[in-house]
Amino acid sequence: MIRRFFRRKYASSGAIQVSYKPHSVVKYTDPRFVHIESEVTKIARKVGEKSKLFSVPEVLGEDETTGSIELQRIDDMESIRERFSAGKGSLGLLFQAGRALAAIHERMKLPSSLVIPISLPWPCKSEDLVCLHGDFNINNVFFRPSIEQIVILDWASAGVAARGKTTGNRYFDICKFIRSLLCQSPSIWNGLVHFHRRTTAFLYGYEYEIGRTLDHSFLQSHLLRMMKERVRIQIKRRQYIKAIMSFTACLVCKILFLKWHEGTSFYGSHGLYPAGNHSHENQEKDYEKTNPSSRFAGVS
Repeated sequence: MIRRFFRRKYASSGAIQVSYKPHSVVKYTDPRFVHIESEVTKIARKVGEKSKLFSVPEVLGEDETTGSIELQRIDDMESIRERFSAGKGSLGLLFQAGRALAAIHERMKLPSSLVIPISLPWPCKSEDLVCLHGDFNINNVFFRPSIEQIVILDWASAGVAARGKTTGNRYFDICKFIRSLLCQSPSIWNGLVHFHRRTTAFLYGYEYEIGRTLDHSFLQSHLLRMMKERVRIQIKRRQYIKAIMSFTACLVCKILFLKWHEGTSFYGSHGLYPAGNHSHENQEKDYEKTNPSSRFAGVS
């Protein structure tokens, strides 16, 4: 009965609640997906430790009856969105986020019992079928200054479309992150002004890590499709102001993507945004030594 109660509560709303302990965090979610998230998080942690590109909180325990997962508590970190709000340099961090996501897609291997594909109306080549994070966005990617590394949270706990799903087209994660750069920024202006450079830094990192060029025409078409679907859902929920904002973001994406002509590779290219005397240079110094190109150093 307890399990049925928590299933109804979280399946209907998609809500996630968190309680804090001195050395851990307990997250309550849909009990059906607790074991999946717990196991995927453990595997992701191993990939992060081996690649040294990102870290993941340690899983300390799980309870499928109440739908809870206990995770290591990490206090000295801030999300990418928080860094945007504080006006801190972020392009080096976005470059690292791109590399981290690429490592997840290329190196994470799940046992057959955890391979649960997401159903999308997107064609998918065999080389693009990968393990997904599911909710890779600027609120789930953090920077931890003490170890100079990014931290990735909320594995296998995405929204309604991907909750409990673990594999799918790599472009799902990529598009979701790019959309968050525009739609989840601290303000509309912040998102619009920096969208092109931030997206370029992220894609450069991703392509650098996989050593090849992404299909930019495919990326563009499915990012726009994802954003249009968001508008449709918001209109259906009578969230008209949000729908107008999402529609505007969709138009902006369409215009800005014209700057990335088909076939352009961020991997191995230089000089799009050369380093200069910018206001947030100090915040980017930590990344200069890990970025093979210094073109993102000092640019916010």
